Amino acid sequence: MLAMMVAVVGMQSNNNLHQQSSASQRKQVVYAAYAGLESAMNELRKDDTFSGDVPGSGRHAGALYGDPDLVYEVEVTNNLYGAPGTNKTASDGSTVYPGTVYLQSSGIAYESGTMVTQGGAVGTARKVRPVFEDGAYARSLLSVANTEIDAWDSAADGDYDNGHGGGGGGGGSGGGGSTGNIKDDEATIGGDAKAVESILVGAGTKLDGQIQCAPTTASGPLIGTPSEPAPVMITPGALIDVTPQAERRTEANEVPRFRAPYHPNDANGKYVDVNNHGHGPPPGSPPGTPGSPPDDYVLDPGAYAEVTVHSNQTLVLKSGVYYFRDKFDMHDSEIKLDIHHGDPVTVFFGKKAVIMNSDVNKWGDAVELQFCFSDEEKDPVAIAAELPNYYSGDRLTAEQAKVAVVGAKLEYSFADFGNSDIQACTAGRNLVGKVHGGEYFGAIMAQDFFLSNTKLHQDLSLKGANLLTAGNWALEGVHEVKK
Repeated sequence: MLAMMVAVVGMQSNNNLHQQSSASQRKQVVYAAYAGLESAMNELRKDDTFSGDVPGSGRHAGALYGDPDLVYEVEVTNNLYGAPGTNKTASDGSTVYPGTVYLQSSGIAYESGTMVTQGGAVGTARKVRPVFEDGAYARSLLSVANTEIDAWDSAADGDYDNGHGGGGGGGGSGGGGSTGNIKDDEATIGGDAKAVESILVGAGTKLDGQIQCAPTTASGPLIGTPSEPAPVMITPGALIDVTPQAERRTEANEVPRFRAPYHPNDANGKYVDVNNHGHGPPPGSPPGTPGSPPDDYVLDPGAYAEVTVHSNQTLVLKSGVYYFRDKFDMHDSEIKLDIHHGDPVTVFFGKKAVIMNSDVNKWGDAVELQFCFSDEEKDPVAIAAELPNYYSGDRLTAEQAKVAVVGAKLEYSFADFGNSDIQACTAGRNLVGKVHGGEYFGAIMAQDFFLSNTKLHQDLSLKGANLLTAGNWALEGVHEVKK
């Protein structure tokens, strides 16, 4: 009798272990299937025409890191550039509409070379591109003080020319007879205007255009006064050329959430220190003959933990995608671009970028240099240390309170551009940044942004342009499927 009971208990234990093992394997293969979706997304971020490991094959496969017996296989149906009405049909019968990529991922577990279980997940990928409708746009707070804002169209009119001339010498833009190519009254700055004092225009600011606000549920006037605050606050002494000075838009701008097409671990151990030394004068040169400047430092596209550019250096970036995970720090130097076949330089900043007293893509086009901030700073201590560099007073107190909440989901990135000449387009969903001094040519989108003592030249050619395509993907309708 006892033997029979032991046998029954043993059988039940084996069944339980088998069920637990099956459940564990099920979780593993589903995890592998989702990993396959993410891997395929990374390939799309690098090449939006991706249609398989072998072009046109429609198949993408790989193994999970550290476990060669846990693999994924993804069927890719790419109809991103399909003409309107030219639908495709995936193997599971799903309709793949133009402008989308349908991904079917299978997770598979092997034991001794034999497949033991299988699971799956599917999703539809589409591109999400920022629309640079404004010279500066902030989802939460836009602060402008003692800043000149105007607009021009680089595609139609070439280099920016304010018509003041440059005497015609030294490569000055236009000379004394230039009439300029500024588009009077076409510049705009904007924001979501969800709360009072969302857009602050300080004294000394001159805007050749208008403030554009997203729809707001706030009652009362759009422009406030010291006694009755409203979403837009304009300080006496600010000059805005257009009447009305501010008006509502029909819909808000979309600032996408960026993700670099590299895993953060790809940047491990990759630290770049740009500090080339110049060359002395040729042998036998007369006393006092100057030496040559440092050689340019050419950095290949890829993932890096930190990049530091010291004084008097020239950093050359090539067409392609860069990922600076932790910090990019540049002082008193220059960035030049090496553009191939018209392809832009796309830079993903994970946590922070500092550019001081430098020339960035000077005399280039903003569309050629695309800054994407991917909001990877999640350390509350590091975030708290950054906040006083951007906020003050009650704003600082409010931001510090948000960061101090235990368990708060924190995703920040920071940009500090000072006394520099920058031609670029910059965007980050949770970006907190500032431009102080110098001149910025292009457009900016962020969560909170501060402009002070600077000149912002909005490039109207960025409106509706095919920008920031590397990394701006949304994966929608993701769900598990039975295999």
